[in-house]
Amino acid sequence: MAKNISPYVFQLILHGTIQALETINVFYYAGSDPIITPNTTSLQFVSQVLSLWPGICNTYAHLDALVCNQVRGGVAFDSMGLDITGGVSGDGLPPFTCWDFTLMRGGVGERNGYKRIAGISENHQVNGVAVPAVVPSLTAFANAMGALLNVGLAGLAPVIRRTRRNHAVLSPVEYWDISGCLYARIGTQNSRKFGHGR
Repeated sequence: MAKNISPYVFQLILHGTIQALETINVFYYAGSDPIITPNTTSLQFVSQVLSLWPGICNTYAHLDALVCNQVRGGVAFDSMGLDITGGVSGDGLPPFTCWDFTLMRGGVGERNGYKRIAGISENHQVNGVAVPAVVPSLTAFANAMGALLNVGLAGLAPVIRRTRRNHAVLSPVEYWDISGCLYARIGTQNSRKFGHGR
């Protein structure tokens, strides 16, 4: 894998709430098909990825909106409201407790990317480890995040955005291909602790 030089890159910003705390996750996809729009990208992301989200998230978690910005090859954008609630009942863990996923780097000179999805149910973990019953759903969600988004003729590839190299700011920013996405562990995210936001 290598640096992705596709002419079009789309940024997807996913907004949600947990216990009145805002959550934000950002995804990037790259491709070469000029007919792809932010709207078609958003619709396919909802269908292909977010359709699996309720299976790993508690009923106290909710997805509110999805914004798609074209950040390379154009300036188009799209915004849509969402009304997606987690499908797992029972008590929920604090919102800073997250399912950790790793976007696997394609080579030794690159870096991994990470996605932290809040909304874990108490009954989906024991001593901080995912119970076997939820692992297939976590694997399916990871596979969906790591797969081509089925839009346009050739699809959009998930990429890792890189803004620095050796502490130096990159201008323009770079996007790197991934070799896959894996569920890693239950972790935490400081920015989602109470009083922090996101």
